[in-house]
Amino acid sequence: MFPRSEVFVLVLDSLVEEAPKPQSPSKCWQCYEENIEHLRYASQAKSYKELRDQLAGFLSSYVKCLLGDQYKPVIHPVICPAVGRPGGKWIFRGNPRDFESIALYDLGKTIMEKPFSSIVVDTTHGVNFMPSLTTRLANRLASLLLARHEHLVLAEQRGVKIYIYNADPVPLASPGQPEMSLNLIAEETHSSIQIPPVIPENLLETMEPGTQPYIELNKTYFEYAGLVASSLYYPLPLLLVHAVSQETAAKAWEALEKAHGEWETSVEISGNTVQRRLAINPDALYLLMLTVAVARRLKEKGLSYPSDTRQLAQVLPLYEAVNEAYRYIIEDELARIEKKTFRIQRILKEADWTPLYLIYIEPNQHFSAVKKRTMIAHAGLQKEIVQVKLLENGQVLLRYNSAWENRPLQQLSSSGLLLPQYKATY
Repeated sequence: MFPRSEVFVLVLDSLVEEAPKPQSPSKCWQCYEENIEHLRYASQAKSYKELRDQLAGFLSSYVKCLLGDQYKPVIHPVICPAVGRPGGKWIFRGNPRDFESIALYDLGKTIMEKPFSSIVVDTTHGVNFMPSLTTRLANRLASLLLARHEHLVLAEQRGVKIYIYNADPVPLASPGQPEMSLNLIAEETHSSIQIPPVIPENLLETMEPGTQPYIELNKTYFEYAGLVASSLYYPLPLLLVHAVSQETAAKAWEALEKAHGEWETSVEISGNTVQRRLAINPDALYLLMLTVAVARRLKEKGLSYPSDTRQLAQVLPLYEAVNEAYRYIIEDELARIEKKTFRIQRILKEADWTPLYLIYIEPNQHFSAVKKRTMIAHAGLQKEIVQVKLLENGQVLLRYNSAWENRPLQQLSSSGLLLPQYKATY
């Protein structure tokens, strides 16, 4: 059913605690014992990275032993943070949502490069919060795929297919080789890019109340993610192109990598206790990855700022995946500007950059302040803040005035177009 698939196995770091030997040894136990040295090395790890690397090595070897050479798909271990005492001896302290953040980080790096058309989730062996967070994770990964790879929106299925499976419970005392039924419990085509209406204030936070040592990192996160998310949540294509034209993909990815590195190195291991001092907000991580996905996509299309109307038309599939109505709002506004500029092209040819309101000028014209309703209705191209220039090839070039170019976040905020922030509680 899924011939060209890659498999990601999400496992808790509580795997480090050795399991008791069962009364009836099986093939599973045989493979477990053959590779148990990985777990013993992990239990003596000096750093959390070393612990995760050893657990990943164990899982790869264990699966290879269990399935043999006949199973061809690539298998990627993803070691995620646990909480509490899953096995009884080791203690894991930290934010439960770290599971989602780390899984999203590891899986997100792959889907940035590979346009998977389907996501298949088996929640059979998930415990506690794993099934619910993994199902939520599948939807976010589908959104990132749609944002990063345009052809997934244009393909026949128009989206990313999500399949959720779960197996019937099998009693531990079942004699011989038990039969297992794998049931499809949910199926959908994810065809829209999720943009939350409220976004996190911070990407990386300490679990210690009253301290916030990552001010610059969190500021960088919001400068990029806040601007891109707001430009997508509302139909603001020119502002979006401006937002991603400043090496945004590289800088946003650098912030993402720094947050993960700080989180991983801050984890302390003392005896049988793993203490996570920091928390990565999964909502913020998703928005930063969305920023990278959109920036890479538009860069590959060769979009630049200032932008002509033909370039802006190339973002229509992206906005349609956010909200179908946005496509028609943007198309209509671009056509309106092209029609107006064509009528007065002699004036424009003699000028350099011309305020957009001049091509709409009427007797007793009153200049309006920037308004949220007007910005949405005109796809962010309100005539008071946009300038136009007619190129020799007949294309109409657009840019914002200096206030919007230099201080876009402040201008969005003052006009009510910047998505509101929330402060997470841990």
